[in-house]
Amino acid sequence: MAAQDAESAHQNWWPSPPRHVDIAIVGAGVGGTALAAALTRRGRSFRLWEQNADATAHAGQGFLLLDAGVRALLGLGVRPERVGRPVTGVEIRDASGAIILSEPLRDAFAVRRGDLIAALQSAVSDDAVIGRGRIDSVEMHPQHSILISRARPIGVANYVVGCDGIRSAVRQSCFGDRPLRKGRVDELLFPIRDPSVIEALAGRLCKWMDRGRHLAIGGLHLGLGNAVVFLQFPSNGALDDRGTSALISEFKDVFGGALPPSLVRGLATAAPYHWSAHDLDPATSIVRDRVILAGDAAQPLLPFTSQGVTNALTDAYDLSYALTANSAEACRTLLGAYASSRRARAIRQVRRGREIEQDFFSSSLVPELPLALETARGL
Repeated sequence: MAAQDAESAHQNWWPSPPRHVDIAIVGAGVGGTALAAALTRRGRSFRLWEQNADATAHAGQGFLLLDAGVRALLGLGVRPERVGRPVTGVEIRDASGAIILSEPLRDAFAVRRGDLIAALQSAVSDDAVIGRGRIDSVEMHPQHSILISRARPIGVANYVVGCDGIRSAVRQSCFGDRPLRKGRVDELLFPIRDPSVIEALAGRLCKWMDRGRHLAIGGLHLGLGNAVVFLQFPSNGALDDRGTSALISEFKDVFGGALPPSLVRGLATAAPYHWSAHDLDPATSIVRDRVILAGDAAQPLLPFTSQGVTNALTDAYDLSYALTANSAEACRTLLGAYASSRRARAIRQVRRGREIEQDFFSSSLVPELPLALETARGL
């Protein structure tokens, strides 16, 4: 323990010279922590790097976890009931409160980001080493890769898995710096702990839309006494020009008569988080030699898809099998299969996300079917 304390006092927390590890995981969000938990269960050594002092930052963000993600979470030894709440249906109304769409949803859970990461962290061995600091780039070599931070090497690994989000440094340095596409719709997320809001949502994904003004507001009960309310609006600079208070006032004017009063009150008491949406055209490959991408680093998606956390968990589960294969040849084969299936999934998810984004600006009465419902129906 004293040695660890001395190391943590070292600048950037890393020892010198660089430490050689079997598997380096870059990013300790949902995907990185899930992979760490999966490798722990399979007895494989790794080192996890995270730039934030607290990987559960923005813990109030909520996720919709769909059936494939539920199965992956169970495979990691975490029961979804422990971290979230079942979502029984999707209900969409217009600005007057009239129902546009109401359908059941099966095998889906709403989870709070911080609760999910904390549960995954509990499945990681106590002696797992986490380095704090940003990985700026990765240098690829035939038998290993070198992790670079602030222009100096801080780690050497046989395999590197980039789980470092939509602006992934691993992706940019090893797969080419392709520019992100800015989404046309932004979100404000409000973490709320109000029993009356939770009661109003009643275990459903609830959403109200004004198709003419291109605005939407919704909410989701995340379990463990938490809920999230989200506002969706065109990303045309309105938030920067007018400020959060003015934007919230507009939503109250448009939807106030249709919303549960407790939800309107919640907007006045919670501190919002601004989510600026981006996506990326699907990559030709997310595996290059011994460097692999997973989660949002592999494929940033628009929030309309509701697939981000499910992708992160299934990627971690699949990669844990590939990286613990009993031979280098088997590992290459499994990584190739991972890259191929992931690309096919990404092509569909990016296409549908952009179609639903386009539909957000349509004036038709009936919106596009949410991708979560398509997934539940097996479409």
